[in-house]
Amino acid sequence: MNRWQENVASGFNPMLFVRRLSADAKFLIVNQRLNQAAYSFERQKVLRRISTKPSSFSIKHQEVMAVRVAGSTLSFSRQPLEVAVKELSILGFNFIDIGAIEGWAHINPSEMAANSEKFAEQLEELCRRYRLKPVAFNAGLGTDDLLEQQRRLKGLCVVAQKLGVPIITLGTAKRETPLEQEVQRLRQLVAIARKFGVTIAIEPHFFQIAEDPKVALALVERVDGLKITLDPS
Repeated sequence: MNRWQENVASGFNPMLFVRRLSADAKFLIVNQRLNQAAYSFERQKVLRRISTKPSSFSIKHQEVMAVRVAGSTLSFSRQPLEVAVKELSILGFNFIDIGAIEGWAHINPSEMAANSEKFAEQLEELCRRYRLKPVAFNAGLGTDDLLEQQRRLKGLCVVAQKLGVPIITLGTAKRETPLEQEVQRLRQLVAIARKFGVTIAIEPHFFQIAEDPKVALALVERVDGLKITLDPS
């Protein structure tokens, strides 16, 4: 029995697969990175259960909101984008979060910025083919140059606007970055996205400045319009 089977047999909670809460709190995003062994019957069964079961949050047994579940293409980061989209469709998802992390998966923002219209058409056709609605981009701009970050983000926002994607999630700067420097950077990025009707959210990660909850809160308070994509993993 492998580790996955042992976890299922021991009462593993499939909701642990839900990695992120989108910035608008409307979608739970399944973002479990899967390897070549990801296609086992047990894992597909759990993911299907997540993809088709409505979720809600309760505070002291009082329901406060209902959310829909989206699957992230990063769950299949080792696979080409179309394979990832197809697998999420097979698993029963209706909504997807598209990875746009430079040098990894599934789309390079640098390439998207060079031909945004073409990328928008291709993604729209791909999502239509598999009957999936994109609801967010999980992006990594892949450069420390602020002007290049702005160029890449603008291209991504063009695509997001055309696809009706309301949220782009970004990481924050390295841990040792001065807070004021990061505030200024994010203000400029948020301003660009706002022109396209897109919300920028930060996803706190280890080794980044927002790994400290107090810093993450300070960024949101000081950058008008900035949101947080909650990733408790």
